[in-house]
Amino acid sequence: MATSWAHDHHNIMILGNNVEDMIKAQHQLLDQQGGYLVVENQKVQANALLNVGGIISDQPLDCLAKDLCEVRKAMEHLGYIHDNAIMSFSTLSLPVSPELKVTDYGMMDTYHQTIVPLMEEYDENTD
Repeated sequence: MATSWAHDHHNIMILGNNVEDMIKAQHQLLDQQGGYLVVENQKVQANALLNVGGIISDQPLDCLAKDLCEVRKAMEHLGYIHDNAIMSFSTLSLPVSPELKVTDYGMMDTYHQTIVPLMEEYDENTD
């Protein structure tokens, strides 16, 4: 999943677990000057164009709405479940809102203003 409409910095934000798909998403966003899109198996599954500054579309509203609906469905297909998937994805990088957020420094616990380790050291001497 990727977007150019990531609060509050509006840089490209890409989340995924497949490096090749993430690279494909990045290149697609750059080529089209912004948007929301989902890539799976090197194929763009859904795409909503935001080609004006990466946050506005010059498409007719009904076309953009249809495309955003397809993006939401593709996100849900990949396991991103939320009442408002598009908005929650866009605010994952907004560290002034609760609870866990993605920042340039890593995953942040916004209540405690601490970075959450994504890896733990393994101690083979403990159970």
